[in-house]
Amino acid sequence: MKPETPYRYSVLRYVHDVRTEEFLNVGVLFQSPEAGLLKFRRIERTGRLSGAFPGIESQAVMQSLAKMADEFGRFAEMARESNIEDLRHAVLPKDDSSFQWAPTAGGISDALDDALESVFQRHVGRYERKYTKRIRADYDVWETMRGELEKRHVLAHLQTSKISTPLRSYEFQHSWQNHQLHVIKPLSLDGLNGDEIADKASRYVGVMRDLRRSSEQFQLHLIVGHSLHSELEGSFASARDLLRECADGERAIVHDEAEVPQLADQIQRDVASSGGMAT
Repeated sequence: MKPETPYRYSVLRYVHDVRTEEFLNVGVLFQSPEAGLLKFRRIERTGRLSGAFPGIESQAVMQSLAKMADEFGRFAEMARESNIEDLRHAVLPKDDSSFQWAPTAGGISDALDDALESVFQRHVGRYERKYTKRIRADYDVWETMRGELEKRHVLAHLQTSKISTPLRSYEFQHSWQNHQLHVIKPLSLDGLNGDEIADKASRYVGVMRDLRRSSEQFQLHLIVGHSLHSELEGSFASARDLLRECADGERAIVHDEAEVPQLADQIQRDVASSGGMAT
C-alpha cells in the first residue's frame, strides 16, 4: 500500500461584479510540498462564463488564466520550500480584481494526480460538462504551442514584451530574444460562420500594418489556428492567405498551426544559441 501524502489546494474564482459578489469557480491550484508537486488546472470552455454573465469578454478571461498557468509552471520548482498562499499571491496579488482565491483546504492521498482530478471535478469540472465549446479562442491555439515548448523545456525562457507604434502599444505574452525580439501571437481563425473568420483576419491585418510603423526591431510570429468546423475550412484558408499577403516574411511571419513543431524547434535553437539552456 502506498503511503499517503498531504496536499493543499485553493480554488480560483472569477468574480464578475465585485458589488454583487457573483462568482464562478474557474481553476484550482494544487500543491504537495512533500512530493514537490505544484499544479494549476483551469477551465477549458467559455460556455458557462458566457451563459452566467452575458456580455463578458470570455476570451480575455481565458487568456488571463493561460498566463497564470504559465507563471505557475515557472514556480513549479519551488513547490517544496514555499507554501501555497505565498505562491498563489505571487502570481495573483490579493486585491479587488475579478480573480479571487477561496480559502485554502487540504487532505491526504496515496495518488496525488487522482486527488487533483477529484478536487477539480468537485469544485469546477462538474459544472462544465453540460456546456460545449462552440468555437476555438486564441488561447486554444496557444495551448498547441505551449505543449510543444514544454516538450523542449523552453517555455520558462519566454517573457512578456511590448512593442510601441505611433498609434498605440501592443503587449505580447510570449517572446524571446535572438539578435532581436521575437514575439508570438496566437490567432484563432474560427467562428460561427465565414464572415466572423474574415472579420478576425481583417482586424489583425490592421494590427500588422500598424506594427510596421514601429521603430523597434522585432519579428512577429503569428500562429493561425484552424476552425473546429470542417465546412469553414475554405474560409479559414482564405483568411490565412490574406494574413500571409500582409506579412513581409521578415518583420512578420504567418505560421499555420500545423507548423507549430517547426517553430518550437526554432525557439529551442535560438534559446540554446543565446546561452539560455544547454545544447
